[in-house]
Amino acid sequence: MILASSSPHWMRHTHASRVLARGAELIMVRNNLRHAPIWTTSSYLHGAEVKRARQFDQAFGGRELP
Repeated sequence: MILASSSPHWMRHTHASRVLARGAELIMVRNNLRHAPIWTTSSYLHGAEVKRARQFDQAFGGRELP
């Protein structure tokens, strides 16, 4: 069973990745995960979400994402 062998880190990562992919706001996910810096949470962004976050940061002067 997958859940029996999963770690808390894996569960947090999976949750963050899935809710971001479904359109949740990065700040809301950051707050739920209790991350201080937004760039920690941005590591959970994948593909189109990264592009959207980069465009947002460029438009509003946020921190540059890798």
